[in-house]
Amino acid sequence: MILFFTGTGNSRYAARQLARLLGDEAVSLDERMRKKKLGNFFSRRPYVLVCPVYAWRMPRLLEGYLARCRLLGNRRIYLILTCGEGIGAAEPYARAFFARIGLCCAGVLPLVMPENYLALFPTPSPAKARRQLRQALPGLVEAARLIRQGEDFPPTRPGWMAKLLSGPVNGMFYPLFVRDGGFWSTEACTGCGRCVSLCPLGNIRLEDGRPVWGGRCTHCMACIAACPAEAIQYRRATLHRRRYYLPES
Repeated sequence: MILFFTGTGNSRYAARQLARLLGDEAVSLDERMRKKKLGNFFSRRPYVLVCPVYAWRMPRLLEGYLARCRLLGNRRIYLILTCGEGIGAAEPYARAFFARIGLCCAGVLPLVMPENYLALFPTPSPAKARRQLRQALPGLVEAARLIRQGEDFPPTRPGWMAKLLSGPVNGMFYPLFVRDGGFWSTEACTGCGRCVSLCPLGNIRLEDGRPVWGGRCTHCMACIAACPAEAIQYRRATLHRRRYYLPES
């Protein structure tokens, strides 16, 4: 079973490509989170989790969610982290987390895909994004081969800078940056409610036809990236920044 969590679509795309290669099913955790739905998962094959890297580690909200679920059956799990450049030293933290919930981590694979954290970084042109998506496919083919043969992903071997990013920098990043106070909407907002329906935490509501954030943001960027009117902004940093969102196919 392939479980995925996504914000702007990269991890959903990777999970579905992998499901096609393995003949397995891909299950969206975003939908379950939005519906506040926990429950039991069961897989005879090893689990595969596909998600974006957040500040050089697994997203904290995803760890909290999985810790409240029951993953039954096979006790091995592979982790694929989609990223713009790298995953730092995410692997030892992921291994420790999976061990706490009774799973054996079979490795962590970084998968470089289009940059989507437009609150801090510029996103690629459509042509570059398409090229990066094509370039990610061989990595998924290799991942499928290793999973099919029951082999672990190669170790990531992080250096001192990677350990700094996944350790102290990650610890500072959440309280300093991961909050929704910087989001706002321009007069271009049509009140369509797409941001409300996409938020995995149910953190957005409409008041007088405009989005209001409720203080539980995880910075997945789904609301700002998928807004059809490009009306949502983050502070002033995104006013002239290209949006990147990979729609469901």
